Amino acid sequence: AVSYKYMNVLNPFDPTYKYIHIEDIEYPKAGDHYADLICKRIGLDAPVYWHDTSDILRYGVGQYIGSYPPGFNRMILLSGHNNTWFTPLKDIKEGDIIRFNTNYCEYRYKVTDVQVLDENDLEDFIYEHLRDDEELLVMYTCYPFEATVGRKTNRLTVFAKRIKGYDVKWRFIDE
Repeated sequence: AVSYKYMNVLNPFDPTYKYIHIEDIEYPKAGDHYADLICKRIGLDAPVYWHDTSDILRYGVGQYIGSYPPGFNRMILLSGHNNTWFTPLKDIKEGDIIRFNTNYCEYRYKVTDVQVLDENDLEDFIYEHLRDDEELLVMYTCYPFEATVGRKTNRLTVFAKRIKGYDVKWRFIDE
């Protein structure tokens, strides 16, 4: 179990909340453990760090800092090693629910697709869709999971859409 404690988690099922003001969240800095990623059915329980350096990937899942945290209606791009934190992804299926508990809200995502992509095709997809106005959780890891000789060039890629959690909004004077 991850030892990170959430001090300011909002209940995403409370009808009195419509969104979170950006001033009310602590935006992560490089190296911050700001969330936990959980999918009970497959046994996924991993800390999420802001950035995706090789050092960070030893301690958990890394988020590409060119992507956005949950709630911003943009792509969330996570990577992890297939022999540590993302080993459970070998059992993930379309329809699985993923909890993404940040330091400001609990989000839920439903897996919409699982694909094995060539690393270049994944890179093309990311750069084509990184700024789309749709929140999409994209998780990837090297594939196949079994040990191979040489460098792995395929990526197991999981796509999931948000089904619960608040939008993060800028505060305007006329609110």
